[in-house]
Amino acid sequence: MFSGPCNGLELNLYLNASDRPPNMQPSLSGVRVVIHRPDSLPSPEEEGFHASAGFLTNVALREMEISRLAYPYENECYNSWDQCGFYPINSSFIQYDSVLCRRMCMQATMVKACKCKLPFVQDYFTFANGTLDGTRPCNILSYDSQDMSCLISTFDDLNGGSTTCPCNAECQQTAYQQTISSAEWPAQMYKMDAMGSMALGSQLKKGESATKGEVVKLVIYFSSMVRENVVEYPSVTSVSLLSTLGGALSLYLGISLVMFVEVIEILPLMILAFLGKFFGLGRKSVANPELKKRVPRRRSDTMTKNVFHPVKNVLDEFYSTTQINGISNASRATHPFRKFIWWVITVVAAVATIHGILDVIRMYLQYSVSTTVSVTQPKTLTFPAVTICNLSPFPCSKVMDLNDGGVLAQILGCLSRNETSPRGNETAFGEVDSSKGGVRVDIHRPDSLPSPEESGFHASAGFITNIALREVNVLRLAFPYENECYSSWDDSGYYPTNTDLIAYSSVMCKRMFLQAYMVKRCKCKLPLIQEYFTFSNGTLDEVHVCDFRQNDTSDFLCTWKVFTELTMGNVTIPCNAECESKEYRRTISSAVWPTDNYIRDAMTSMALGPQMDGKELDKMKAGVVKLVIYFEEMVKETVSEFPSITSSSLFSTLGGSLSLYLGISLVMFLEILEILPLLVLASLRRRFGFGQNFKENPLPGKRVPSLTEGEGKPTIPAWAAKHN
Repeated sequence: MFSGPCNGLELNLYLNASDRPPNMQPSLSGVRVVIHRPDSLPSPEEEGFHASAGFLTNVALREMEISRLAYPYENECYNSWDQCGFYPINSSFIQYDSVLCRRMCMQATMVKACKCKLPFVQDYFTFANGTLDGTRPCNILSYDSQDMSCLISTFDDLNGGSTTCPCNAECQQTAYQQTISSAEWPAQMYKMDAMGSMALGSQLKKGESATKGEVVKLVIYFSSMVRENVVEYPSVTSVSLLSTLGGALSLYLGISLVMFVEVIEILPLMILAFLGKFFGLGRKSVANPELKKRVPRRRSDTMTKNVFHPVKNVLDEFYSTTQINGISNASRATHPFRKFIWWVITVVAAVATIHGILDVIRMYLQYSVSTTVSVTQPKTLTFPAVTICNLSPFPCSKVMDLNDGGVLAQILGCLSRNETSPRGNETAFGEVDSSKGGVRVDIHRPDSLPSPEESGFHASAGFITNIALREVNVLRLAFPYENECYSSWDDSGYYPTNTDLIAYSSVMCKRMFLQAYMVKRCKCKLPLIQEYFTFSNGTLDEVHVCDFRQNDTSDFLCTWKVFTELTMGNVTIPCNAECESKEYRRTISSAVWPTDNYIRDAMTSMALGPQMDGKELDKMKAGVVKLVIYFEEMVKETVSEFPSITSSSLFSTLGGSLSLYLGISLVMFLEILEILPLLVLASLRRRFGFGQNFKENPLPGKRVPSLTEGEGKPTIPAWAAKHN
């Protein structure tokens, strides 16, 4: 899909307004247009715009996707009709729309309060109970009627907020930002041809003004192949919340979630000890129990254990030295139930840690970006380049048909040869004039080529057009981030003639790609694309211009097939957005110029006074355009992309998760990595019998008992005998 009027929708509309009765003639002549997503119903009153009769209205679109968060977040968006309780007739085909929901709510409120329905609200919906039940229309013909009084009171309640409608914003919304410009249509010299192309030649008999009030021309297109995404994110996610808690607990108290469980564990033990102390509950002590005589193990048993249980030896050493609290508490617990509980807590904490770590790493490897918008007030702003194209160009095909060398010399003599001529006459070419009157204006950065078809707007003849500008700088991230912007022509493989003077532009890149693809597939080049570029091999192949004079030629059929492939998205276009781009947001307004009282002074100031002799005022107005271009304020808006997760935030989140759940640091984490090869070696040693060989040790020395004598009764210590 390409941008520009040539790749959009063009409509010629005949209104047939003159056939209406005089008492039904509207105060405005034209049509109301609403541009909406295909799976939604139109709302022309709320979201539409007016296209005047007798004018060409250009509508440049920019798609914007808005994603909101549902409950429990603050906006509490809706994603289905079930949440609001109102249903269009075909709810399975029509997506939820907050504007239509408010219309339905207003109608339902009127029916409930006034027992009648508004006649100007469409009956394309039903109540939650199924139907509108044929409620009568409200009587609004008389201002003092009972229905009118009830309607006014109900409207006041709705506008004042006393009555609210359950119509929250959509969770997924597609909006189209519109830049609208207009020009007079059809032009004076083209009126007969325009009406003939619409099979309306007979309508010219009604008069010039009546005829222009019957026709409207619409051109709707995308100004650029850029989609703006506005996405809501939680200010604090579960991952960031737990990471922050882990960081705070580790920083201020030096504890983790596992350590916090230790505090919970000691509470019932303290309660049991308190009850045992005051109420005699718990284990009863036996006075002077006889100590069992300890029988020392044989050295051979110990040696056997060391030889045949190397894995247990490694684990025992790990348990005694580890600083991971959960594992340490599980190894020290003497009661089986406590040991089981500690192991369960440790495993659950480890699973939560691994899940959090994998989630953060996954988000990091997606290389997603977030966007910030900053507004600054620089001391100076660079004025943009302004390119103006006449909407009534002289077609070269007419020149090629001329055989009279004298006439051709006269025409070529009119060229200004890159000089500004103080005089001009746009009405000189008569029959070959375009259907549109005025100019096409493109405002762009000075180091870029103009794209009047894609990003320009119309300025109508006989009008003054004011264009208020606001500079917007967009900074994008290159590979590996998701948008993968381009910073030079080398990234695309296409080069303008002066690559040193012209910055990379995705719009111009797409034009070059289109021409190159046509040359490759159809062996001809499009006549509407300027040859100011070269292929990556350095030259633009010398091929013939595509023949479009008949719709059955091989060139026409081939180019039609190629355009279909490109429109359907079957071909990848290597023209990503610019890493640094500069745009100018426009606010356009217009007024009639020059007025009838001022037209002679205006023509004289343009050195066109003699052109007025014998010409009507309307014809003179059709030949002049006034443009006023300025910055609305000395403000520069910067839209910058930055990584959603940087390397520092990644490690901070990992550290917070490890600290919160397991109470370990990077050094403690290395303990786990250290034990893994030791366990592998110990398992291999036990299974295959290699490793350290234990020799039989000499018999241990005779052990001298220190606590028992005689019949095994304890000996009275010396300090006890001294004090008895």
